[in-house]
Amino acid sequence: MKIIAATILIGTFLTSCANIMQYAFVDEAPEAEFPNAGMPQDPNYCYAKCLMPNQYETEEIEYFEYTGNQFDADYIKKRKVITKPSSTRWEKKKADKNCLSANPEDCLTWCLEEIPEEFESFYEVTDLSKTDEFNLRIVEVQYLKMEGGFTEWRQVVCEKDLSSNLIKHVKEALVSFDYNIGIDATILEFGSASKAALVKYQKANGLPIGNLDFNTLEHLGIDISSYK
Repeated sequence: MKIIAATILIGTFLTSCANIMQYAFVDEAPEAEFPNAGMPQDPNYCYAKCLMPNQYETEEIEYFEYTGNQFDADYIKKRKVITKPSSTRWEKKKADKNCLSANPEDCLTWCLEEIPEEFESFYEVTDLSKTDEFNLRIVEVQYLKMEGGFTEWRQVVCEKDLSSNLIKHVKEALVSFDYNIGIDATILEFGSASKAALVKYQKANGLPIGNLDFNTLEHLGIDISSYK
């Protein structure tokens, strides 16, 4: 497995307008030199740099799957359908032993990992006139629409707007989608288990990763204006 490691300094998970979270990878020298470059200049809102995942489109394809046992017949073909192409993604890994910060969160490294392709294999009938031993098989295939791995400024919840009521509803939404938040379910703060569940939800749904941004809230069915 090919892994490229890049150490970054990570601020708080949820950010205020004066405290902007950065994802500064080693191959982004201009961004490291000017960390706020391109940030929207609006004093009424808060922004953070979010890691953008790969964007996919899904298509359903019909096949006639052979249900017999004459696999060497000339009208039978073994089919391999790639349902999701191979890709790469950034994953937070163990702490960098050379990090000097007293905060363990500041010392975590991000690694670029290769994700293998996903596929389905079966036997397909190529000539329906020669056999009735088949079933219709519908396969969902994902195509890469836009490659991720870059960062974008996104509007996020300001610290002053992060109320216990909003936190409660975010947690409830995650649980409703079967994401486990463990002990965080009984506390009013947005703890590490809730953060981990939120990141998993963002990755699974092609959302910006790493912050409580407005895109994620909308996808969870939460209207931020109701909590101000």
